[in-house]
Amino acid sequence: MYLDYWTTGFTDANLQADLFGALGGTITDKNNFSASCDIAKTTLITTVASGWTVHDASAGSNKKCFKAPVSDDADNYKYATFYVAAGVQALTSCATWDAGSHTGTYQCTSIGSSAYGAATSTEVSRIILAASARFIYYIAYGYAPTSTSGQWGGKTAGSYAGHAVLERERLFNWDTVGTTYPYGVNAWVGNVGASGVDASYSQIPFFPTAAMVSPRTDAYPVTPPTCNLYASHGISAPADGRQAYSTATPGQREVAIAPIVGYIATQGPALGNLSAKSGIYCAFANGLPWFSEFTFLNKTYVLQANNIIIPKE
Repeated sequence: MYLDYWTTGFTDANLQADLFGALGGTITDKNNFSASCDIAKTTLITTVASGWTVHDASAGSNKKCFKAPVSDDADNYKYATFYVAAGVQALTSCATWDAGSHTGTYQCTSIGSSAYGAATSTEVSRIILAASARFIYYIAYGYAPTSTSGQWGGKTAGSYAGHAVLERERLFNWDTVGTTYPYGVNAWVGNVGASGVDASYSQIPFFPTAAMVSPRTDAYPVTPPTCNLYASHGISAPADGRQAYSTATPGQREVAIAPIVGYIATQGPALGNLSAKSGIYCAFANGLPWFSEFTFLNKTYVLQANNIIIPKE
């Protein structure tokens, strides 16, 4: 599912109905969005289903919990909570969620804080929400705020960063469902590249803080450890410095694209490939405008802030 949502003014109730409906798969036609949506500008594509369903409609004030099966453990689910209110949205994940008590375990709460929520202006805003059963990606665009921190999902005024829940491709033969290592990460997607992105606000639920060299036996930390996102180890922009360069076809450009890899502290790429299942990649596309479209892996991808490309399907 790919949603490019435009609004020129919204109520919390309408925005919740629209975003929750798109993510939960109950809205598949943009004409069914609320009066807060600028339908003429909005695009909703559901060639690939969102893959997520509502697990707890009363997860909290202005929040719902969604679930989707884990690709290598069909008997279990991954859980994501989506908070939408007062012009600030936050997408977080946890290991389990009890729909009766409305509580989760090993919750990744860092990007759920107001300082790192993705804000939307009540005057004008463009929201991108993309999902399949393997991932969720969310980012909001709008007028740059005057606040000095936190707005628009970024760490400084006017900066942008997405929120994501990503399944991962396991790297080691002992890293299996049976040894209870988790499916993926809850990421604050800042500027992903060869130098990585701020680790402080990306987390992985119930993952070891000690070196990953064998199946885990000790207790999981209550607070999920932070992790870092990089373009594939050793990959950077083309050596000649060109990040988006012309081809022989007039008007056509080429860019270097790399998978995103997850790291924890000094453990190296222990989290494995975060692109293989999610389909979200890093593109060295500096100089090209956001929302530029690329053909990659026989699919159309759309460029977002911070070198991220997401599938448009």
